[in-house]
Amino acid sequence: GGGMTQAALTGGASSGLVVPAAVHAQDLAGLFKDAQSRLSQLGARTEDLGRMIALNDEALRNEIEDIDKDISDESYERKDAFNRLRLEFEAFAHRKSEKVVQELEEFTKEQLVKDSARARELQDLCEEMDRLKLNLGSVAGAWQKLAESFTAGPPA
Repeated sequence: GGGMTQAALTGGASSGLVVPAAVHAQDLAGLFKDAQSRLSQLGARTEDLGRMIALNDEALRNEIEDIDKDISDESYERKDAFNRLRLEFEAFAHRKSEKVVQELEEFTKEQLVKDSARARELQDLCEEMDRLKLNLGSVAGAWQKLAESFTAGPPA
């Protein structure tokens, strides 16, 4: 036979079949209520995770900005220190070159003073030699007169 009777569908005892009781709308509402509750919890959790990610993202961006600023500051400080060192070196080199130039000028002046002193000494020596020649010439003339007086005989 094919068709089921009303008694079989309602779980009548006569057939021996166990048929579940009719599903009521209230049972389905409870089932959907649980699903909606779960969905609502998942949505809230998703929002919480999104906020947490946004906060973490913001914190990481701030940290990156701080690190970038630290790197920039350190870079500036190193450039500044290098420039100060370069300026100090240039000043040091300038002072040393000034000192060398000054020492060369002093040495040159000392040499000129020494040279002029030597020149004066040589001039004085030349003048002395000229006087000595004149005096030797006078002595030679006196000797000659003396010698002539001995050869000429006694004066009359």
